[in-house]
Amino acid sequence: MVEIKKFENRYYQDFVGLFCDYFALDLGEDAPTQVIKDKIIDAQVLKDFELGDTYLDLLILDGVARGFIIYQIDSERSDWNKRTGFGFIRELYVDRNYRKCGYGSMLLKNAEDMLRGKTNGVYLTSDEKPYVKDFYIRNGYTNEHIRDDYNNDEYFVKYF
Repeated sequence: MVEIKKFENRYYQDFVGLFCDYFALDLGEDAPTQVIKDKIIDAQVLKDFELGDTYLDLLILDGVARGFIIYQIDSERSDWNKRTGFGFIRELYVDRNYRKCGYGSMLLKNAEDMLRGKTNGVYLTSDEKPYVKDFYIRNGYTNEHIRDDYNNDEYFVKYF
């Protein structure tokens, strides 16, 4: 069974594993699990989620979290606020064993549906991997060919 659910504590260990995989495999960052857990997941991601500043949805397959999406509505309170009033996809990850099955698109569509009516659109930044850029274009995003001054990634946007 496939579900997209708001983060719940019972999926904490699954989420830690997924986020650490994302951090190491997709971002290419090397840090011990405990450091990622303490300094990023607990101190930032879950703190922002609990404050209501971000949304965290999980892809649940047969009772196990296999992917996640973190998103927000940009505001003056946001630690990343490039377009006030727009939705921003902060992170999107699907376990490598479950890719190319439409799950990333499901997570993205779920976030867009939540943001629709509350924002004029949604944006994200994407690194140089062609398959990542192609994924967003297939999901209706337009490459603005503008680079972010912080991480030098390109902006992709979808207007509602």
